[in-house]
Amino acid sequence: MPNRRPAITTTIEIEQQKLTASIGYDPSTGLPREAFFSARSKSGTLLDGMLYDAGVLLSIALQYGTPVTALAKSVARLEDGSPASPVGELIDVIVREVEAANQSNSEGATDADVPAEEGQAKEGAWELFTG
Repeated sequence: MPNRRPAITTTIEIEQQKLTASIGYDPSTGLPREAFFSARSKSGTLLDGMLYDAGVLLSIALQYGTPVTALAKSVARLEDGSPASPVGELIDVIVREVEAANQSNSEGATDADVPAEEGQAKEGAWELFTG
């Protein structure tokens, strides 16, 4: 991905705690390809490290073609279906962004998956293990 790319910044509030997160888009496709917490927690704390690492893992998943809806279904949820963590909340924001883009690009679109190029996920995963 290029060093400069479109992005949005949003505030996520969970358990009365506000966090700032950003979603970066691939300029050639308009699809979300990175996500991170830009204002996390006190530097050096466990929460700060965990949110940083979660952003890295989420970005790698998006870049290697993991459907964002699969991520949303895989994270912890509360009994009412709402996210149980800031990471789940950020994933839900990405789902809503993709759904909005799909609906504005083609009427009636309801699939919020971020499509991977054919074989991208499998080949990308192999690269992670082989360096």
